[in-house]
Amino acid sequence: MTSYMGELREDVAAAREARRKEREDVLRLQGKIKGTRARLADLRERRGAALASGNQEAARRLAQKIARQETRFEALTEGLPEQEQQLVAARAGLQELRESRREAVNFMQQATLLMSFMPPQAVRAYADLYAQYGGDPMLALAAFRQDDRYSRWFAGNLDPQTGMVILSEADYVDTIAGYRMALVSYGIDPRVFESRLPDLIQGHVSPGEFGERLTLFHSGLQQNISGVREWYATNYGLTDLTDESLLAALLDPQVAFDVLQRNVNAAIIGGEGLARGFNVTDPLVQRLLSVGYGQSQAANLFAQASVFLPRLAGAAGRGLAGPFGIEQYVGATALGEAGAVNLIQRLSARESSLFSEQGKVAGFETGRLAGLREE
Repeated sequence: MTSYMGELREDVAAAREARRKEREDVLRLQGKIKGTRARLADLRERRGAALASGNQEAARRLAQKIARQETRFEALTEGLPEQEQQLVAARAGLQELRESRREAVNFMQQATLLMSFMPPQAVRAYADLYAQYGGDPMLALAAFRQDDRYSRWFAGNLDPQTGMVILSEADYVDTIAGYRMALVSYGIDPRVFESRLPDLIQGHVSPGEFGERLTLFHSGLQQNISGVREWYATNYGLTDLTDESLLAALLDPQVAFDVLQRNVNAAIIGGEGLARGFNVTDPLVQRLLSVGYGQSQAANLFAQASVFLPRLAGAAGRGLAGPFGIEQYVGATALGEAGAVNLIQRLSARESSLFSEQGKVAGFETGRLAGLREE
């Protein structure tokens, strides 16, 4: 589907082509008039010469030709004003479209600023409609909510009974963010529940209410956690489930299935990273799982990273080494990767004050950095 701005660009291009053709027609007609005037002047000069020499027959034939050229010249000159008027109209049409496009661009810039909280594609779609409706926000929003892609950008925000929106788009974004923050506060990666968040919107559940539900489930779990653990151990042979994975299982039956598949343990580790500001990639989480990391070890790992990583990254950024981030830190401290270990060794050796105030490199064991400890 061509956007409004796309249609405007096409219209401007078509108007520019029409103006070009009209200009060519005017120039062509002016050329014909100029040529006819020149031929008339030549014929009249030749007729005068024929008369002067007494050649009446030649003068008669030339007079006939002059009459035809005068008729042609009159027709051409009469048509020129109309042709020039068409050129003026083509120029005016092009100018009007250009002004419309400039105005539309201005409207799109306004809409982009107003709706910057939305997903990028949604912003572009709304801005295009805002421009199309001349900066009328109500008409633009009404059309935007009819877009087939709306349910993808704001999943769950249309009431299935009435088709009306449940929340304004700004409130929707804030509400989804609130759900995610509530999950992170309990060490649960929001991505585990991403597909279920629209159901909360449909159920008119506020972030506060969702947080209360989490607290209720968490309290109930803590009161009977030994029994829950025993049940999973007896029925499924799972003895290493974290509190977070058990809480997630209680919240959602689908997550309970994932717990049985040990998939949620990965999400819990990712959640521990997110809670401390680290966006840990899935491949890195899988590597941590492969060396036996669980929730408590991950919590300690990312807590230490929040202390030492900024200084290590700062040292690397001052030209002592290449980029240093959470991947390199985990590679050295948890996975024993030689390259990452050597990188930390170089940073600490060349900048001894790096750990002088809050901690130091504790040591290395069989190529693995044993850890960073507080002094």
